[in-house]
Amino acid sequence: KAHAWDLGHAGSIAHVMDMTLLLYRYFCDAVVVHEQAEMMQRFCDEKGFPDQLAKSAIFRGWATAVMGSPGEGLKELEQGLAQQRRIGTQEDFPIYFEMLAEVCQAEGRIEQVAQGTTSGGLGGLLEGIEAGVFAALPLVVVADRLPERRIAQREPRAVDGPGPFV
Repeated sequence: KAHAWDLGHAGSIAHVMDMTLLLYRYFCDAVVVHEQAEMMQRFCDEKGFPDQLAKSAIFRGWATAVMGSPGEGLKELEQGLAQQRRIGTQEDFPIYFEMLAEVCQAEGRIEQVAQGTTSGGLGGLLEGIEAGVFAALPLVVVADRLPERRIAQREPRAVDGPGPFV
C-alpha cells in the first residue's frame, strides 16, 4: 500500500483505495468505508478516474445506509451502480448487488431487488448481467437473524494523510 503512495502512481493509488474499500466492507466497518470512499471520491475526481469515482459512490451509499440513512444511501448506491453500468465495468457487480440487497432489506424492499426493480430503475441496469449475481440474496435475507456485526455506531475519526490506505 505504502509503495503506491511512494511511487505517486495515480492508477496504483486508486487501486489501493479500491481494495481498501473492499476490505473494510468485508469487515462491515461502515465508518471507515464512508471515510475512505470520500477520500477516494476526491482523489478520483481530481485524477479523472470515472470507474473508481462510481465505486466510491457505491461504497459511500452502502456506508451511509448502514450508518442510519438507508434512503439517502440507497439513492447514492443506485447512482453509482448506474454510472458503473454506463462505463461498462462489471467485474465487481456481485459484490455491489449484495450491498444493494442489504440496503434494500433495511428499507423493507428486498423483493424489489430480487426482481431488479428498485427506485433507481435497476431493471435496465440488470440487462446483460448474469442472474448469478443474486446468489448472496438468501444470506442477506436471513442477515437480520444473525448477531449484530456492524461497527456503524462508532464515531468517525480524523484521518491524517492517507489513513488506512497506508
